[in-house]
Amino acid sequence: MPPGLSPLRLLLVEDSEDDAALVLAALSAEFEVFPLRVENGPAMKQALNEQSWDAVLSDFNLPKFSTVGALDILKSSGLDIPFIVVSGCIGEEAAVALMKSGAHDFVMKDNLARLPPALKRELREAEVRRERRGMEADIERWAEIFKHAQWGIAIESADGRRFENMNPEFARMYGYEIGELKGAALTDFFPPDCCQIPCCVPEERVWEAMHVRKDGSSFPVLINVTEVNDSTGNMAYRVVNVQDITRIKETESALATSEARFHAMTNNVPGMVFQYRMDGSRGRFTYVSEGSAAICGLSPSHLASDPDAFMALLTETDAKTFIAARSHSAAALGVWNWEGRIALSGSHVKWVNLRATPRRIEDGSLVWDGVLFNITDSKLKEEELRWSREALGQLSAHRDTVREEERKSIAREIHDELGQALTALKIDVDWLGRKLPEGEAGVDEKLRAMSKILDGTVDSVRRIAENLRPGMLDDLGLAAAIEWQVEQFGERTGIACELVMNREEFDLDDRLATCVFRIIQEALTNVARHAGADRVEVSLFEENGEIELEVSDNGRGFRESAKKGSFGLLGMKERVKMLGGEVAVSGSPGKGTSVRVRLPTREAIR
Repeated sequence: MPPGLSPLRLLLVEDSEDDAALVLAALSAEFEVFPLRVENGPAMKQALNEQSWDAVLSDFNLPKFSTVGALDILKSSGLDIPFIVVSGCIGEEAAVALMKSGAHDFVMKDNLARLPPALKRELREAEVRRERRGMEADIERWAEIFKHAQWGIAIESADGRRFENMNPEFARMYGYEIGELKGAALTDFFPPDCCQIPCCVPEERVWEAMHVRKDGSSFPVLINVTEVNDSTGNMAYRVVNVQDITRIKETESALATSEARFHAMTNNVPGMVFQYRMDGSRGRFTYVSEGSAAICGLSPSHLASDPDAFMALLTETDAKTFIAARSHSAAALGVWNWEGRIALSGSHVKWVNLRATPRRIEDGSLVWDGVLFNITDSKLKEEELRWSREALGQLSAHRDTVREEERKSIAREIHDELGQALTALKIDVDWLGRKLPEGEAGVDEKLRAMSKILDGTVDSVRRIAENLRPGMLDDLGLAAAIEWQVEQFGERTGIACELVMNREEFDLDDRLATCVFRIIQEALTNVARHAGADRVEVSLFEENGEIELEVSDNGRGFRESAKKGSFGLLGMKERVKMLGGEVAVSGSPGKGTSVRVRLPTREAIR
């Protein structure tokens, strides 16, 4: 664009190209013209719809169109742009009529030198009209805001002595009609003998105060006074904004009470109440109660400000379990439950338990609300109890071992010494009977009775020895001992007993073989005493490094929970536990009972 020239988007209503060229030449000294020439109404309408224009110049004499028609089209478009008539000849009456219809000026073609200044003037006036309309729209808009604002607005004189205007909300807030407040001042609403205008610079004239309504009731308000200066820099008036903050104050009071109650509760919890938030892959405490000092040795502000402070207290192993438990809770949105150790100064270690519930907040982040407890005492007691149980288990195993050895020794002594003595005595009685003279009927009968008693005593000694420790368990092995035991059980009780084994012999160490034998013995004893069964099945299998044993009956059945005082079951479980096995007892009334045992072999343990 040439220096000093203004751009001009010009719509030219002209049927003559030569006349159009003259008009553009006259304007070229003052404007950089971007013209479009049209000759009829449709073309003019299309141009107005498709582009924006700064001005319209129209010839008066058009064979197919008229200046009046062009002016009507412009007015119907709603555009406020200069419309200037350019004509070779026009009567005074016609010119006056066009001006009344809305034309802004007319220029004769033989005096086109007047066109640029006339166009400049009309462009300026069009701009003034647009600015005025904008100002009027702003005034209307601000008037609506002033009228319908939800806070009180008043215009105060520059000296602060009276209100010149106010909105309905201002009057309603104080319980007055607008007319009653004409001439009132801000100080009229202060309580008697009280001045609540702060001593501060104008930019800081925002303060809270207590004001009084027409009915004498008081209420809290927030006051904001803004000074407005005129064009000379002197203050013209003040704008006073007053907001009733009763509900805000009530909310603040309720919030303060709630926070005080919350802090009282959290600080009296025997642990650390916290809120924990995930930021990306890292987590941090966003709230920590005062209990953190007692548990972690760190202040709440330290834990909340340093995301790594808590993790620094954990051992490497416990840090891994902490992160794993947190990840599992986040993935499942389930309870975060973690136990671990924290190392404090002086090599002091505490056991802690963390329990927290996750939830999603508005921005999608994950937040946990929970409590951290010191469980050191319970952990120490738990460890002491575990050690005590292990010691009792070892003592029980040692007792069983000693008892088995004593049984084996007693059984051997009974079998070897008492059995041999009774056998020798039986031989001597038989020999004595052969040496007596015939005819001694009383003596002979006595000797036969003695021999019969000796036979019964020998059988009793053999049975007692077998019950204490079956010799075949040591001599012939576990399979033979179990077959003998099942056979003896059936003969003694009359209960049909079926035995199933997958081996002819089981190569087990003495302790494991004894355990299996005693479990079957105890289970069969329980059947005989309590089951009321007429059939028992015993199965023994060795597979994949495990011994699987089951004794089941078709008796009256029982629930294990109802037999908590059964020392036979307790002893059975203790035996199996010490060997690393498992016992399961199942049954229901009328459907029998089943005892299942799984034991690892020594090869499997090794």
